[in-house]
Amino acid sequence: MGKVFDAFKHLLVEDDEDKKEEKDKQEQKSDDKIIEKKPEPIAVKPTITEVGGIDKETEALRSKLVQSAMANAGDYVKFYDMVESLQSMIPDERTCYKAAFTAVSKISPMTIQGLLTSLEGCVKALDGEIATFQETIQERQTDIDGLRRQIQEKNNQIVKLQNEIKELLSKIDEETRKNDQVGANFDRAIKSAKYNFESMITKVNSYLGGDKNDGTT
Repeated sequence: MGKVFDAFKHLLVEDDEDKKEEKDKQEQKSDDKIIEKKPEPIAVKPTITEVGGIDKETEALRSKLVQSAMANAGDYVKFYDMVESLQSMIPDERTCYKAAFTAVSKISPMTIQGLLTSLEGCVKALDGEIATFQETIQERQTDIDGLRRQIQEKNNQIVKLQNEIKELLSKIDEETRKNDQVGANFDRAIKSAKYNFESMITKVNSYLGGDKNDGTT
């Protein structure tokens, strides 16, 4: 970031050198031989770095962050506003910056160092936004990790319940087999017991005449 500021400072302070070079060119200029080529107009906003392909939501957030960072950047805000007002009339970026700085300096005490300090304040403000955002993300990540732990606990409970269900099903099968066996045994026993008495009735009727006498001859 320091290199960017140094380059920006150099851009402003080299104004005197440019004027001297322009004067030398004017002295050497020949009306019939030299034709100076003017730079093509380039309209570039001074504060926003172009980012290709961002959606409207991201652009809105970026704009909000820039405005928030500029909230306490008095010198830069004045300079920025002046650039915004001049860039339609002075499309060359370098010339526009110089003109804006000169204009603001005449109506408000401003130095290059003060402007750079103001810009550094914007960067620090954005660093603060980064720190706050990271804290928020960390809090959300903590919540996400908590939900994952809950899922794992539920899965453990599910496994435990599935094992308990298997044990219960096994007991059901075992008890069912016991019931079937007991039922079969009882069925055979009851049939045998009834047969014992029923056969005895048949024998008594057969052997003793079946006339239901009192047993005397």
